[in-house]
Amino acid sequence: MVQTNAQRKSLGLPVLARNALLMRAAQIQADQMAASDTFEHQLPGAAYPNLESRISAVHYVHSTAAENIAEGYSSAAAVVAGWMTSPGHRANIVSTAFTEMGAGAATSKNGHRYHVQVFARPR
Repeated sequence: MVQTNAQRKSLGLPVLARNALLMRAAQIQADQMAASDTFEHQLPGAAYPNLESRISAVHYVHSTAAENIAEGYSSAAAVVAGWMTSPGHRANIVSTAFTEMGAGAATSKNGHRYHVQVFARPR
């Protein structure tokens, strides 16, 4: 969160509020990817196979939402730096459509580190 908001501040954008429900939704995806050792936004066969199902599971009512995922980074600073070099991920980080976010991370049994950000605007 800190790294993401630092990027937004440096661009003159408002910071995103930390939301506990979005933190849970992000952690669900990090845990699912680590458990299956699969790096994907969509996880067919998982309890919560897509972003909408994860957001619904935590009872967050939103008007818009998006998700960033990453694999293999060792720190929050490194993963956010990586996302900032990717046009799609950067677009989520700097979008003014979102006002809140959550983040999660998990490590698979074989040591792969998975990171997730969920961005949203409440309804």
